[in-house]
Formats: sequence, structure tokens, C-alpha cells
Amino acid sequence: MIGRSLSNLSAKLFFVLSLFATLLVAGGCSSDEAPPLSSETEQAATLLPATSDMVAMMDVEHVRSYSPTAAARFNDMLADMRDSPKARAHLDAMNVDLSEDVQRIYVGGVLTDDRKNPILLVYGSFDPEAINDHVQSELQNDTTKVRSTEIGGRTAYVTDNDRGSYAAVVVNESLIMAGSYEQVQAGLARLDDDSEESLAASEEKLALLREAARGQSMWAALMSVPDDMKQSGSDKMDRIASVAEAGTMSLTFAENGNLDARVLVQAGDAETASNIADVMRGLLGLSKRRVNDEPDLQDVLQSVEIESRDAEVTMTGNVPASVIEQRFNRRSKMSSL
Repeated sequence: MIGRSLSNLSAKLFFVLSLFATLLVAGGCSSDEAPPLSSETEQAATLLPATSDMVAMMDVEHVRSYSPTAAARFNDMLADMRDSPKARAHLDAMNVDLSEDVQRIYVGGVLTDDRKNPILLVYGSFDPEAINDHVQSELQNDTTKVRSTEIGGRTAYVTDNDRGSYAAVVVNESLIMAGSYEQVQAGLARLDDDSEESLAASEEKLALLREAARGQSMWAALMSVPDDMKQSGSDKMDRIASVAEAGTMSLTFAENGNLDARVLVQAGDAETASNIADVMRGLLGLSKRRVNDEPDLQDVLQSVEIESRDAEVTMTGNVPASVIEQRFNRRSKMSSL
């Protein structure tokens, strides 16, 4: 029951974040031709199961390079994780610098099965020997919560609870993998023997990844909508989710710090896509009225573009770096009250 609720919430959040994030941006169309996949995304598609219905990526390096505002907020989040004396001691012992060593983060897996859990893939620059040595030394002091074992010839660290077992593996100098024991075991097997039982075996899902990967900073691909979401309600977001087949969100920070955004919603036919576009335009109009006294957002929303073509709807846009900074600063001041 809990897993089903989380699956429903995860898929719904995808639509909410995609649409409303883009309703805060404007204009700027991108090329119809999706770029090729990066080597990390290609490998992630091999590691993830064929049944995966959601994949998301954040390129931490890209965000750091092009958005000082977003990078500062990201560093604030890292500070919460690393600044306690105990956490810093562990990180130092493992030769890990969170602000430098983590480069890309992927989350993927199955939303619609209670028995499955997402896989986390962290790409970067790691010292497997230092990490394994430190964890092994810690296990000498406490073996009740974490145990060491081998999966496919690699050292894995496993925790158990009433929902199952979860594993983390330092695969090599550039990849750490974590998730349910079964999914990590299967992912490592696919990595070693190039099995066809992976997301990479589906050209349809790879096409969605290529569409999503227009976003050089962050992207997400929802490859199917859970059946329990396909119930039309009065809420506009419910109406979109109830008829959509799949979707992607792509976000890219440009060199000037502006954020380019693109949302794609796939429908079953052209008529449905046209109806979705109408609902999205209604949401856009509502957003314009809600920010009537905020000229910066009014200017942004005035140039949002929504297009319906065949069985797809796209919404593209761009938000200036100055607006991003204002939004972040406002949230920071509110959270400090």
C-alpha cells in the first residue's frame, strides 16, 4: 500500500514539477533533433531494468559551472550533510569531497510495483580502496545495521529491514550504485554480461531518454503513467495525468546563467494532445493572473510557448538568471523566519 502511494505521488510530482517549473519560464524554442546520449546515460540505461518507467538526472558539474545561484544553494544542501564533525571525519577518511567529486546523479526504476525500488547511480571521481577500507573498519565496531558481502565479485554493503534488503557498491573509480539488493545484483550482472534485459533494449524508451537529455543540467523522463493515476478529476493536473502516456522535462543553465526549459507530454492521439495543450494554456493564464503584481514574472510568462503537434505537446521557455536569483533569495528569507 505504501509503495503504491509513493508510486502514484512520484508520477504526479513529475507532472506538477514539469508543468509549473516551465510556467515560470518563457520563449526560446530548441531544435527538433534530440542530441545523442552521453556515455554515462548510455551506461545508466544498461544498468536499469527493462521495466523502468522513470529516469531522472542531475549534472552537478554543469549546474556548478553555469549557475552560481543554483550552485550556492546546492552547496548549502551539501553543507548540511558534511559539516557535522562525525560526517566530516567519515568523508575525510574515505577521501570524498562532496563539493568536488560528485559529477552526475541518476535515479531510475519502477514506480508501479510495490516490490521494486529506485536505483541510485552516482558518477564522479572516487577512491574505492579508501572507501572500502574505511567502511570495513567501521563494520568492526558495528555489524548489526550494515553487513558486508559480495555481489558479482564486488564488495557490497547491505542493510536489512522489514521491506527487504538494500545494497550499495563502489563499482569503480567513477561509479557508486545503490538500491534494493535484487536491483543492484541485476544491474551489476547487466553491466558485466551486456544482457538485453535492460532499459537500453527498448528503442522507445531510449527515444524518450534522448528527448529528455536535451536538458544538460537536469532532466527527467516518465515512460509510462501508473494505471491508478488514469482517473480524471476536477484538478487540471489530474486531467493531464489521466490522459497522458509519457513525458519528459529538460532544464539547461546557459553560460549567462539563464535557465532554458522544455517539457514534452506524449498523448495517445492528436486530439488528446490538443486537449492537453488547451489545459496547459489554461494553467498558463491562471499563472499570469496570480503574478499580476510581479512584473518580472509577468514578462517571463508572456512569452511561454505551447505547441501541439501530432500526438505530442511541447512547452518551451527561458527564465533569466536575475529572476532565478530573486526566487532563491525570497525562499531563503522565508525559510529563515
